[in-house]
Amino acid sequence: MSLTDTALKALKPKDAPYIVSDDRGLYVEVLPSGSIVWRYRYRLDGKREKLTLGKYPALTLKNARLKRDEAAHLVALGQSPAQKKQQEKVAGAEDATVAEFSERFFKDRRCAPAASAAHQATGLSG
Repeated sequence: MSLTDTALKALKPKDAPYIVSDDRGLYVEVLPSGSIVWRYRYRLDGKREKLTLGKYPALTLKNARLKRDEAAHLVALGQSPAQKKQQEKVAGAEDATVAEFSERFFKDRRCAPAASAAHQATGLSG
């Protein structure tokens, strides 16, 4: 059964992560923190793989389906979308200037407040 925007908005976090399927390998994982993450599950050369597409609501249902279709096209060509994403990530890090790297580093640090709060609670200085 396909997901709808109404169904996505009604999803509530639980004590453990859980999955709600859409169609053709696309699903959302609802995390205990309340985050909802789009993922695509597929098989390539007999191996199960998954690709993280992005977070809801920043990545809409319509756009998640488009990304899934792009990834499915790569799978049909015998390519791993997950490996391609990792290669692009590594290539981007190698090409980054110091300013771009530091900007990405601090942006990533701001996106992980739970770790920072836990670190500060222990009284350790970084």
